[in-house]
Amino acid sequence: MTGPRIGLAAAALVLGVTSAVMLSPTQARPDERPRGGAIGSVEVSMKEMGRAMRKLRASVEDAAKKADNLALIGEMQRGCVGAKNLPVPKDVLAAAADEAAKEKLALEYRTRLIGVMRQLLDLEVSVMEDKNDVAKTQLDELFKMQKAGHDAMGLSDDD
Repeated sequence: MTGPRIGLAAAALVLGVTSAVMLSPTQARPDERPRGGAIGSVEVSMKEMGRAMRKLRASVEDAAKKADNLALIGEMQRGCVGAKNLPVPKDVLAAAADEAAKEKLALEYRTRLIGVMRQLLDLEVSVMEDKNDVAKTQLDELFKMQKAGHDAMGLSDDD
């Protein structure tokens, strides 16, 4: 094989390997590190959300910053999904009296984060539709949700 045939064969090989890698299952068990990246932590996800929320608070009413605001909301959504899909931190579960209390706490944790995600989706729509006054109210509600969630889990707002 010479010339164009080598090029076509090489391209087919690269395409085949790339397709196999992209289509292979990469779903990790919760206790296992996913392939190609480090497992995140709830703390990192929550801090990502907090930073973006504080930045958004300063710009949510500014229609000229629509793209930036949508990017910040996207960061908050990414952090929310990351935290929701990870186990409740052990230090939070340590306050639970028994396994039933731990299960109840884990359910409350996930349910609260689902509520946060719903609020974030509504916030995104408001920003997309240039309803900045509504978006400001929704962001204020997210700050209240943050405080209530932290209180329920026995965390400070700095956590």
